[in-house]
Amino acid sequence: MTIPLVKAMNCVTISCSEPNRLIRLIKDVWNWEIFCEGALEAKQESIWSITPGSAGDRFTILRYKNFNRGMIRVVEGTDRHRNSPMSTRWSGIEIVVSEDLLGLCKSLEAHPDFDVVKPLEDADFTHAGANVHTFFHGRGPGLTHTMFTMAVTQPETYAFPETDNPVGHIFDVHLDVDNTGASRTFYEKTLGMDMVFDDMLTDGGDV
Repeated sequence: MTIPLVKAMNCVTISCSEPNRLIRLIKDVWNWEIFCEGALEAKQESIWSITPGSAGDRFTILRYKNFNRGMIRVVEGTDRHRNSPMSTRWSGIEIVVSEDLLGLCKSLEAHPDFDVVKPLEDADFTHAGANVHTFFHGRGPGLTHTMFTMAVTQPETYAFPETDNPVGHIFDVHLDVDNTGASRTFYEKTLGMDMVFDDMLTDGGDV
């Protein structure tokens, strides 16, 4: 049996021109906490694959409660502007929600620092061995697309992420690639990860 080289996703870095706005949003609306913060030095830039000198001089890592995966690292830098329509898979981050997804959507719709791009919608992926879930997504400071997802049913082939917090951790990162076959080979063969969900989507967002 192949032992996977990657077992968990600890943290995702978000670059933001006004990092304090994003940090406040995550703390106040998502009810996350600051895990650690400090000076962004050359050692951290190297470990986190940040181009030297491109991300200000400080970092903040946030998480929900004491959870040690799916965290967010906020650094000062360039906002993520898109020059083309959103891809079918809406590249960005996806966060699991355990309760009151509608209430969270309404809170973020009313928040001055968040723009809901797609309101609440159901998605049925049971044909692909996944589940039925409800989701919405939008953009906060830094403009990284963020999707919030709550399970309606459970998948047949894998365990859908769970959280003790109403707004839990990042469980999925959507990547745009030019060659899906080569990308799949890299994750399966090089990193030793298992494919649990495979589907072809034919439409995407338009903003």
